[in-house]
Order: sequence, then C-alpha cells, then structure tokens
Amino acid sequence: MKVLSLKIRFALAMSVIVLMLVVGLAAFALHHAKKDLLTEISGQQLALVSQAGDDLDGKLKLAMDALTATAATIPVESLDSTAKIRAVLTERAALRAIFDDVQIMSIDGIIRGDVPSNDKRIGLNVGSRAYFKRVIATAQPTISEPVASKLDGEPIVIFASPIKTGDTIIAVLVGIMRLNKPNFVGHLSSARIGQSGYFELVSTWPKPQFVVHPDPGHILQEFSTSDSRALEKVLNSGTRGTSVSTLEDGSKALIAYRPLAMTNWILVAVLPSEEAFGLIEVAKDRSFAIAIISALVLVPMIWLLAWGMLRPLSRLRDQVDRLAEQPDEQARVSEGRNDETGQLARAFNRLLERQSALEALRRASEHGRMRLTRILDHSRDFVATIDTKGSVTYINAAGRAARGIGLDQDVSGTNSVDYHPPWAWKKIEQEGVPAALAHGAWLGETAVLGADGREIPIDHTLIAHRGATGSVEFFSSTMHDISDAKAASIAIRQSEARMASIADSVPMLIAYMDRECRYRFVNSRCEEFLGRPRSEILGKTLREIAGDEAASFYGPYFARAAAGETLVFDRERIDARHSIYFKVKIIPQFDHEQGLIGFHFLHQDVTDYKVEQLRLSQLVAIDRLTGLANRSGFEAALTEAMHRSAITGNRMALIYLDVDRFKSINDTHGHPIGDALLRAFAARITGSVRATDVVARLGGDEFVVVAQNFRNIDDVQSIAEKILQTMRLPFEVNGIAMSITTSIGVADFNGEAITAERLIERADAALYRAKNAGRNRYAFATDAALVNVTEPAAGPATVPALSKGSHSEAPEQTFA
Repeated sequence: MKVLSLKIRFALAMSVIVLMLVVGLAAFALHHAKKDLLTEISGQQLALVSQAGDDLDGKLKLAMDALTATAATIPVESLDSTAKIRAVLTERAALRAIFDDVQIMSIDGIIRGDVPSNDKRIGLNVGSRAYFKRVIATAQPTISEPVASKLDGEPIVIFASPIKTGDTIIAVLVGIMRLNKPNFVGHLSSARIGQSGYFELVSTWPKPQFVVHPDPGHILQEFSTSDSRALEKVLNSGTRGTSVSTLEDGSKALIAYRPLAMTNWILVAVLPSEEAFGLIEVAKDRSFAIAIISALVLVPMIWLLAWGMLRPLSRLRDQVDRLAEQPDEQARVSEGRNDETGQLARAFNRLLERQSALEALRRASEHGRMRLTRILDHSRDFVATIDTKGSVTYINAAGRAARGIGLDQDVSGTNSVDYHPPWAWKKIEQEGVPAALAHGAWLGETAVLGADGREIPIDHTLIAHRGATGSVEFFSSTMHDISDAKAASIAIRQSEARMASIADSVPMLIAYMDRECRYRFVNSRCEEFLGRPRSEILGKTLREIAGDEAASFYGPYFARAAAGETLVFDRERIDARHSIYFKVKIIPQFDHEQGLIGFHFLHQDVTDYKVEQLRLSQLVAIDRLTGLANRSGFEAALTEAMHRSAITGNRMALIYLDVDRFKSINDTHGHPIGDALLRAFAARITGSVRATDVVARLGGDEFVVVAQNFRNIDDVQSIAEKILQTMRLPFEVNGIAMSITTSIGVADFNGEAITAERLIERADAALYRAKNAGRNRYAFATDAALVNVTEPAAGPATVPALSKGSHSEAPEQTFA
C-alpha cells in the first residue's frame, strides 16, 4: 500500500484541523449562545408566571377577605326570609364588583337568598358539595374546586364563608365566580404570552382538572396525559419551575409553572418552542454558513503553503536516502540554509557522532539498575517496576512474599492490573498515572491483593522515570502497608465525612436543637451568620444566642413542631444596613421510646428573590416624572385603604388637587419648565402630609392624597389648609421665579357601601366646585345641596352644589 507523502499528510492534517477548529468554534459559540438564551427565556417565563401567580394569589385573598368581612356584617334577623336576604345582599354592593353571584345558604345547604335574584335557585340543595361540607366542618372560609353549576351547568368556582353568632354557624355566605366570564380568574383564558403563548390553570384536588384553558371545552375536563403531556411534570413536582415539554399535538413548548398559595391550583404558562427558540435556529444557520465559507477559503491556502514550505525537507530526504545506500561512506548530509530543515540536517550529523557515546552510557545505566535492585530487595515496603504498557518487570522480595510469589519465579508475563482490586486500579489509571506523567510522581491511597485474595491497604507512591530524551521509560511503585492504621482510623474518618457533608456542603444555615431548644449542632454557615465559633454556640438555648425577640418569634413555631407538624415559613431579619429574608423550615425528630428528641432548624437565604420581587412591584407603580405612586399604585392604595376603613371603622379621605392655570405655564415657559414645576409641586405635597398618607400623580397636573386613620374631618381640613399655605410660597424653577396656587377637592369615606370610582368622582366634583368658587381654596364633597368651600384668606363660605358637568361652563376652567 502506497504511503502518502508528508506534504499531503501535512496539508490534509492542517485542513482537518482548520475544519475542526472552525466547526468546533462555531458549535462552541452556538452552544453557549443557545444555553444563555434558553436560560434567559426560561428566567423570563418563570418571572412572568411567578408575577401572574402572585397577582392571582393576591386577588384570591382579597376576594376571600371581602367575603369574610361581609359575612361578619350580616344581621341575624335578616336570615328569616328570601326578601330580607336579598335586601341585605343588595346593600353589600362591594361584593358584586368581585363576584358574579352572591348567595346565602342555610346550614343544611339550602339556598335561601341571592343577588342577582333568580327564583329558580331558591330552595336548591348544595349540601353535598365538598366545599360546603368543609365550611360546616371547619367553620373556616374556603375556595371550592371548579364545579358545574346545578342550575345551568356553567363552570364555576365558589368562595364560601360561615355566618356565625358567637361560635355557632347559622348560615353560609357564598360568592360565585363564573369561569367563562372575564373576571380576574376567567380573563386568564384570553391572556396571551408573546404571539402564540397562553396560560392554563389546573386544580389538583380531588382530581386534576382544568380551571382555565384557552379552549373553553377543556374547562372542568379531567386532566390526563392525552390532554397535555406538558402538564404531567407540573402535577408530579408541585413546585415552581420551567421545562421544555411535548404538547398534545406533538409540538414542543417552554412550560413555566407556579403553584398558588391560596388554593390547590397550579398556574401554567405555555410558550411554543417555535416562538421561544426561533432566534436560536437563526443563529445556528448563520454560524454554520460562516464556518463553511471560512473552510472553503482556508483549505486551498493551506495546501499551497504546505507544498512550498516542505520542499526543502523533500531534498533533505533524498540526501539521507543516498547516505543510507552507502553505509560505509564517511559522509555528512548537506546542512543547507539556516532554517528548520538545516537544523534537522545538523542534528542528524550530531546524532551520528554521538551514537557510540550513548551506547556507553546505556551500559553504565544497566549496571546502576542492577545495584539498585539489590538494595530494594532488602526493603520492607513493596516495590515494583512497570513498563509503559503496564507489564510488570520487577517485584522486590517483600512484594513477592505478600503476593505469594517465589523469589526465582518469573513475573514478566503478568500485568499491573492483576495485582490490584478493580477500584484501586481504576484510581491508579485515572489519577495516579496522569499525575505522575505531569509532575513526575503521585502519592495516594490504594490497595494490593494478598496471597489469599484479601485487600491490603497501602500508601502508594508512583514515579514516572524518563530517559535522556525526556520520554517515559518505565514506572516504579513503592507501596507501604497501612492495614493497622487504616483499621484504627476508618470509623473516625467516616463520621467526620458524614458531618462535613451535612455541615458544609448545603448552601443554607443548618442547626440541630434538642427538645429544650439548645443547640447541639451548627454548620459553618451558621457560625458565620451568628458571628460566633461553634464552641460558643453549642449547649446554649436559642434565647441565649439570638436574643428575646428571636425566641419570642420562633417560640410558637417550635410549639407547633413539638406537636408533630413540619413548618415552612418566611422570616425577615433587619440589621444596621438592610433586610435579609429567609425561608425557614423546622422539622421535628421523634424517637419511638423517648418521644420528641429535637428539631432540625434550617434557614435558606432568599433575599435576592425578595428584593427583585419588591423592585419589580415598585417599578410598575411609580410615576417616572415625580417619583410618586402612579395611577396603578394609587388605585391599589385607595382600594386597600377603603377596605381597611370598612373593616376597622377608621375614617379616611381622598384629596384631589391640581395646579391652577397650569396650561398657561406650559404655554409661556415650555414643557421642561412645566415638568420641573410639577416635581417641585409634588415635593411640597409630600412634605405637607403625614408619613402614613399615600401621594400619587394621576397624570398632567392632577395629584391625589389618600389620607388614612384620622379622627374627624378637622384633621383632613388641616392637611388641605397646610397644602394651600405651602403652595402659596414662591417657586424658583431653573432660575425662574413664579407664584402658583392650587385647588383642592376632598371626599370623606367612613366605610359606606360605595365603590372607589364613586369616591374619586366625589373628590373630582369637589375640586371643580373649588375652582368655580375662585380657585386657591378647597371644597368638601357631600350629598347635600350645599358644600363647604374655603376662601383663600377670609375663611369658609358656602356655594350651591353644582350638577354634574356644570363646572365645564366655568370661563377659567383648565384640565390637566
């Protein structure tokens, strides 16, 4: 078979290397780009489903809290007739903003009254429903599994809360949410992620079924693998996360899922792979196109370069061939020019000159090896030499005795693998040989097989011996028997290894306490967090180490754990610089004979997740111009304040104000000056109200203040007067001095049954009454024919109440 020339082999090798390098770099870059993009997209999907889940949990809690609060206000005397029940429910208009239907049932499950009224429902018995049985059994509010309405078969979810007199349940208040209507649960079916993604909501008890699905036909359908294989992992895991799964139609999709805290539902976000990973496929095609073009350009260049550079080497080969054909001729090859080819020629000439000297050195080395062998035969350690193929070439007397080999027995036909247990040889092969080749020697613990087949533990030294040329000629092994030391220390090492694995490998604070809450074990992270060495912590109680506040906080949890409950809860710790958030887990440990013996006490730092959660929430609710709450933040704050006022009975008010004749300022000085004035205006409002009040900008020059927990109307009047006085002071904006005033409308709220929108309308109407009365003053909104309007200096005056829309006729009226 003809052998290819060096030039061809060099050119082929370089071509292959270039091709491998180009393709490898392209594949490497594509792999990491794909990995990074997948991580980014998965993180975005998980953040999206987590935020949507938090929002849904919050709305479920708000709905349940509203239902529970309303149940506490139902008078007993109103439950004796359907007409009275409907009248009472009609007065509770706030529930209609949350639920599609509101009903009251007797304790035997009979529907006694409803809003909106439907006589067909009166008398229906729902006592067999699981949610109704839970409410009666536990006396606690509950959210039902999705069910079909007994009246019309529509899919519904039921919120139920007991109506009690003292500790006795006398009726059940029910709020019904229809899953095929655009309420805060049903709207998920129409929500979209990107162009083709969507949400699904699955109930996991008593059997998995869809609560919300883009296809209405799936609602209340039992979940199965044939419905959506992508959800199978969600139901099995029960935790939030992401995965790439196969959908019902066989296509791939990126799935993000998050269990809800308020119910046994799981929120699932589905984004088809075609949309999620489209950019990856584009990058892949481009990378390989670039690789192919690069290879087509570089390979011909490599062949031309190899042909030119290796031509002198071909001439040198011809000279060596001629010299080999005339071995008796004392000749030298032509050394040629001073490059690698010339250096090779000179090296060949030196090789001929030193050949005899090297032979003499070889004989001297053989003599020294024999002398060393005699010394090693008197050593108590096992000594062996092995060639580079693993064949044994020498074993000293101690090694032969341990193995049961005679002193004169030939060992040249044996291999090193035959003298070690499989695990030991694997360690030598994977660790020892590479280390000896890299560093000259390796020290480790292995074992050899004795004459009876038992394992003898040894301290193993493996040395790689190199010749004059630097290449490895053979290996030597020195093996010291450590059987006695091994037996004495194995128990201690095993215990230390277990404790080290538990203590220091887990990225959380881990402690173990006895039943008196005394520390019996802490890991290194716990030492660092507490700022004390382990010796100062062990044996002391939680109160002695962490203080009274921590002991008071954790005490109830330890009491529950002592009763057999495993607890998981959040804990915020505030130090001098910032807050640290922990996910805490307390696991009791029991002994069949002694009962409770202690607690496993775990803290996982989730600060980064909490901080990011708070940051995202704040970004959504902050006005970028002034730094105040925006309309979204204001609506949330107002709803919460009205709800709190209705429950606690404390009064609150909505203060609505704007800058008088702000349009003329923009027209005269321009919008940048107007924006700067609005920032200064916002700062003065903030400085004029209490720290507990919420200040927000609705847009343009419109601002609102949600004032909470005041004793009487005089407190709100003081706030309004303070704002008026503050705004009358001159402003200096970008070197321009200007004087402005503000008009204020105030709407009082004392828990009456009105919506947030109605309260805003009242405050807005009061604002325009103040404007129509001459501006630079405030007005209170009432339902009477007259309202109070303050004068700038002379005090309050009364003006007739204006009909809706009458303020639009005021000649000096301006709108933000």
